[in-house]
Amino acid sequence: MKGRIASGSLYTSEAGQFAFEQGGNAFDALISAQLAACVAEPLLTGLGGSGLAVIKHHEHFRFLDMFTTMPQFGPEGWSSEHLQKVVLDFGTTTQSFHVGKYSITTPTVPQGIMALYREYASLPLETLIEPACKLAEEGFYINEMSEFILKLLYPIYSKNQMMCKWYTKNGRPLRTGEMCKPIEMKDDFIRLAKYGEEFWSALTHKGKTLHNSVVNEIHKYTAKFQDVHELKIGNFKIYMPNLPSIGGIITKEILESGRSLNNLEDIKTYIHLSNIAMNKCETEVSNLYCNGGSGFTTHISVVDDQGSAISMTTSLGETSGLTISNTGIVMNNFLGEADVAHPLAIQHPGSRLITMCTPMILEGPNETVALGSGGSSRIPHALSQVVLQYCSDEDTTWQEAIHASRIFPNFSKNFELCIEQHTLAQNFVSELQSYFEDSLKIFESSSMYFGGVHVASIQTIDGQVVFGGEADRRRQGAIL
Repeated sequence: MKGRIASGSLYTSEAGQFAFEQGGNAFDALISAQLAACVAEPLLTGLGGSGLAVIKHHEHFRFLDMFTTMPQFGPEGWSSEHLQKVVLDFGTTTQSFHVGKYSITTPTVPQGIMALYREYASLPLETLIEPACKLAEEGFYINEMSEFILKLLYPIYSKNQMMCKWYTKNGRPLRTGEMCKPIEMKDDFIRLAKYGEEFWSALTHKGKTLHNSVVNEIHKYTAKFQDVHELKIGNFKIYMPNLPSIGGIITKEILESGRSLNNLEDIKTYIHLSNIAMNKCETEVSNLYCNGGSGFTTHISVVDDQGSAISMTTSLGETSGLTISNTGIVMNNFLGEADVAHPLAIQHPGSRLITMCTPMILEGPNETVALGSGGSSRIPHALSQVVLQYCSDEDTTWQEAIHASRIFPNFSKNFELCIEQHTLAQNFVSELQSYFEDSLKIFESSSMYFGGVHVASIQTIDGQVVFGGEADRRRQGAIL
C-alpha cells in the first residue's frame, strides 16, 4: 500500500514508512510511528502520556478521545501545594509548569493505540512495534530539536536516575549528533504487543511513582470514539475534535472569522477574536463539568491511497520528572499544566481533563489532508493561521503556509503578543512595535515555541494519485 506520513522526526516517519512497506494501511503506519516517537522524540510523547486523534475511514469521520482523566485522590483530596514549580526559558519568553508525583494523571497512550489497532489495523502488532524496539535497543542520534528539548527540560528530569542514563552525558544533556539508547523502553513495546489492553495490569512492580488513585483510574479507563465537529471554510470541510479539546473550540472561532494577518488592524481583530474564543472555552468547560460531562506535544499525520487518513496529537506535558520503576515509561505532569488542569476538572475525579490538542482532517476538491501541531497553548493559533493561508489562496502551497511567520496572543502574562518576523516586512514589524511597545515579543527566526504543523495530503489529479504535504522545520519534522 502507498501512503504519506509527516511527523516531528525522521525516525518517526521512517517507522510509518516501514508499516506501509509491510503492506499496512494509514492506521498501521500511525501506530508504528507513534510507538517509535515514544523513543525518538524524547520527552514529547510516550506511553505515560495522552492524546487525541481524528480519523477518516470509508468516508466516515470520527475522533478518538484517548485523553487523560482526573484521579481520585481519596479523602485528603488534591492540592497544588504538593507540586514543584519549574520555569522554562524559551529565550524570548518564559513559561511556568509544575511537576512531581502529584502532577501525574491517568496514562492513556497504550489504551488509545489498542483502540485504533482493534478497529482499523491490518498488520500484527508484533510487526508494528519492530521500529520502536530497534530504536530503543540500537539507539538513535539526537538532532537539534531534541537537544533543545533536553536542555530546556533538564531542570525537570535531572534528578531521575533512569532519564539521566538515557538523556545525559558527563552530567549535561545530550547534544546534537550524540547517541541516545533508552533500551529499557524495548520491553514496554514487547509487553504491549503481548498483553494489549492488559498492558498496565501486566506491570507487576510500579514502585512509588503512581498513586493508588492513578492505578485505579487506569483500570477504569476507556478510550472513546466520538463524533467530530464539522466546519466549512471556502471549498474545504474541516473535521475537528469536540471536548475535551478546547483547542478545537479556539481554532473553530478563529477559522470562522476568516481573518488574514496582513496589517495592524487584522492583528488587533485577531487578538479580539482570540480573547472571545478563550472566554467561550470557559463557558464550554463549565458546562462540561457542571453538567457531568497543553504542554510539550508532538503530532503525526498519515494518509493512504485507499482514502483513509488519521491525525494524532500526543503529549507528556513537560513530564513529571518521574519514570515507572523497572520500565522505560516516562510519566506525564498534566496536573501541573494550567491549560489542562482546570479547577472544575480537579473537582470531578474520573472526568476527562481538557487539552489544546487539535488534530484535524480537511476535505477539499479532490484532496484529503491530515494535519495537526504540537505546541501547548500555541496549537490553535498555529493551525488556524496555516489553514487560513492555505484555504484562502489556491496558489498557496502547504510549504508556504507552514513556514510563514506566526503570531501568538498570550493572555496568561498580562498579555504578550509573540511574533516570528522571518517572513514579515520590516515596516510591518516596526508598526507592530510602535503600537504594542513592551508587550511585543519578537522571535527573529522561526521557533519551536510556535508549534510544529505537520501535514500529509493526497489528491487525485487527472486520474493520478498525488501525495503532498509538509513537515514543520520548527521541530525538524520529516515527511516520507
